[in-house]
Amino acid sequence: LAAHLRAGMTVFEFGCGGSTLFFADRCKFVLAVEDRPKWCARVVAAAADRRNVMIVLKPRREHAAALSQPRDVILVDGAADRRPCFDRADALVAPGGMVILDDAWWPLGITSRRAKTVLHFPGVGPYRFRPSRTDIYLY
Repeated sequence: LAAHLRAGMTVFEFGCGGSTLFFADRCKFVLAVEDRPKWCARVVAAAADRRNVMIVLKPRREHAAALSQPRDVILVDGAADRRPCFDRADALVAPGGMVILDDAWWPLGITSRRAKTVLHFPGVGPYRFRPSRTDIYLY
């Protein structure tokens, strides 16, 4: 993934965490929405020294609407409303960008209307007793 990122890229995340810090080190700007106050506070503290990160606490039902403009990279991760968040990402990802769907096995049936290529990365996820998968949609 790092090989596909460029310093001028903008990132939007549905759910913040380790990926927020990863993207902040490699991209121009990261905007994340999170619905869990304690987790949000932990990630905000971890990102305090990074001037290119903004994390906003919002209820889950407001996550999809929080993405209001095109971004180069959009991560759908912690969002409980994954389908509307993915659909919003699929509609607003910038040309040449990517949408990353973490835990792509849940819920079933998420597909892109616009992606040129989909890459599947199966593996073992943290705190999982079965395999997981991350899908990267290239536009």
